[in-house]
Amino acid sequence: MASLVKQLVSYVDEILPELYRIYKTLRSRDKSPDLEDLLQALRAASKALRTSFIVFDALDECEKEQRYILLDFVHRLSTSDFKIFATSRPHLRDIEEFFDQKPKIQIVSQTQDIRTYLNKRMDRERSPGLKSEIVDTLAVSANGLYVSL
Repeated sequence: MASLVKQLVSYVDEILPELYRIYKTLRSRDKSPDLEDLLQALRAASKALRTSFIVFDALDECEKEQRYILLDFVHRLSTSDFKIFATSRPHLRDIEEFFDQKPKIQIVSQTQDIRTYLNKRMDRERSPGLKSEIVDTLAVSANGLYVSL
């Protein structure tokens, strides 16, 4: 989350009073920011920008405990003026329920597209048999991906 703050603040041309206040408070207490501090900083920085987009990719790859924290944070961000884009495979119930009422786009991988991509990426592979086995295994096992807007 601190990385999000850093990225968003890098687009702000001036020192914002609210961000400076958060910084001074934390520094005076010799404290690292917690999630609430980071959320306040994100909201403050976003006010200085016309539109703020945040992308959360591969939510399904987060550990379950971290995912609950992240989903709560996403929910709290969604009450602000952020445009949130998240991706995940559809197999996790908590993610599916969290984005239940949100618009979704299902992206389904095409086996031939995956084969073409992998073949180009693996042009240097010296063993044609190994290359073919890798491409076939990955292309066949690829599944669709849900994208939530």
